[in-house]
Amino acid sequence: MTRTANVGARVIQLNTQDMLDTFAMREALEGMAARLAATTMPAEEVSSLYDLLDKHQAYLDDNQDEHYLQQGGNDDFHLRIIHASGNAKLIRLLTEELYAVIRMYRRHTADQRSDPRQALREHRAILDAIANHEGDLAELLMRRHISRASHLLQQAMEQIALVSP
Repeated sequence: MTRTANVGARVIQLNTQDMLDTFAMREALEGMAARLAATTMPAEEVSSLYDLLDKHQAYLDDNQDEHYLQQGGNDDFHLRIIHASGNAKLIRLLTEELYAVIRMYRRHTADQRSDPRQALREHRAILDAIANHEGDLAELLMRRHISRASHLLQQAMEQIALVSP
């Protein structure tokens, strides 16, 4: 459901084109956030994010690779990078405008997606680039990570459409 000023709320229809459009925006904006975070994220936050990724690794090890997204960890990782960008407009666009829609698509396709260890490897590579203050690399890796997620979501949505009446 989305709310529009002076219009009210409306139900969002989940469809592949809307997801692709949303994730294209997310790819560009979160890529920018990762680049900015590489110059602004304090060492303590970098260390805290490494700890978070270690917890994700332990969760996967203990739960037969059940996707840790359901634990909120993936959101925490991405949102913490977004907030570390220090760009108030970017933070607002991502957290207030896009993330509610993104979460709906991810929940809708959670059962069809696989390989949470790949996502974790990508998160570590992004964080390594941020830790090393390599903004261009952090942006590139984040964009690739979200592009891959978009592709997987598209496949999952198409699979759901095949089995739905």
